[in-house]
Amino acid sequence: MAAIAERKLSDLDRLAEEGLRVCIDALPDVRADEAIREDCRRSMRANLRCYLEHLADGRPGAPAEPPPEAFEMATTILRRGGDPEMISRAYMRGPRWSLTGWLSEIRARVEDPATVLAVYEDFSRRYFDYMELAVDKVIEHYQRERRHWIDSASAHRAEIVRSVLDDRDGADVDAASRTLGFELRRPLVPAVLWSTEQGGSVADVLAGLEALATAIARDLGAHRALTAPAGSSTLWTWIGLERPLPMEEVAEIVGRRCRERQYVALGTVDGGLPGFRNGHQEAVHAHHVANTGIPGAKVFRYDELELVSLVAEEHGRMRRFVARTLGGLAEDDPAAARLRETLTVYFAHGANARSAAERLNVHKNTVLYRIRSAEDLLGRSIDERRLELELALKIAQALGDRALSPPS
Repeated sequence: MAAIAERKLSDLDRLAEEGLRVCIDALPDVRADEAIREDCRRSMRANLRCYLEHLADGRPGAPAEPPPEAFEMATTILRRGGDPEMISRAYMRGPRWSLTGWLSEIRARVEDPATVLAVYEDFSRRYFDYMELAVDKVIEHYQRERRHWIDSASAHRAEIVRSVLDDRDGADVDAASRTLGFELRRPLVPAVLWSTEQGGSVADVLAGLEALATAIARDLGAHRALTAPAGSSTLWTWIGLERPLPMEEVAEIVGRRCRERQYVALGTVDGGLPGFRNGHQEAVHAHHVANTGIPGAKVFRYDELELVSLVAEEHGRMRRFVARTLGGLAEDDPAAARLRETLTVYFAHGANARSAAERLNVHKNTVLYRIRSAEDLLGRSIDERRLELELALKIAQALGDRALSPPS
């Protein structure tokens, strides 16, 4: 059993992603909410690691305590209006998926059917003991946090924000402004702030995001930011501007303020209730695309990611679309990346090779040569299925190796 656990630890990230997909398939609330999904991912990985390390070390029984990430997931579910039943369902989906994998591993290593059964029964007993303990402790944490949350100002503010987002009272813009204590007629910058900091308390992480929101508001010339915690490491934010600002300027100011492991997704700037609600949904979509995997970026603009966000919900289908549309250009290697960049710039400059060459700082003939090379890899002219080609190029540019094929 220790040997199997050691092998699975070496493949921990893939196992965690598979387990997350099982949960998402069974829990629509997780699928639809990026903050819950991200905390569920972290909890899944940490729980697997905790249990597998216990087995790999040859210790008896099951771990005595779930990892901190399991409690953070419960806190996020609470703050997003979820109930303890979500926790139970998330944990109970795991056994069916995990037990199948273990039975296959045991059969591959043990020939005697009686021994296979004995090992499997031992693993099953210990696994369900851990699941029961984890569910009990995490729900106990949920109930304890709920008592604090009900009394807190953050909970009250978050509930008011959700009521306006959901249009529960049918309020007009002035009534909603009074309810929120925040003027909605101004141009609004909607944002989702989040952190990937490890090891700090939830309170410290959220305090850091609140400080970031305040600093951004000040740099944008605003009096204050309206914020609502949306998870253990996520903060919904709106900043009311004195005058409209171009998205480029907003993104530049935001980027200067982000510290290490802090990120911001931006919706488009607009005012009134539509700006408050629609802009928030745009920021949430940009947040989701960002978590799909965009290397190196700190600020994610919905207006730049809108097309990608429309297809990023179903990662498998998206990756197949990119592979089918780009052919050999979909490979994750420097040569294909150079050709993809050339095509992207060429299309962005109205299919003008001279303008593209100036932008890329190369000779016009180099651009034409790269286009011919790209067509060789595509197996067709770049003018065929041009819309699909440009979309696939945008996805590859935004998501990098998450959308590309491994080098052959």
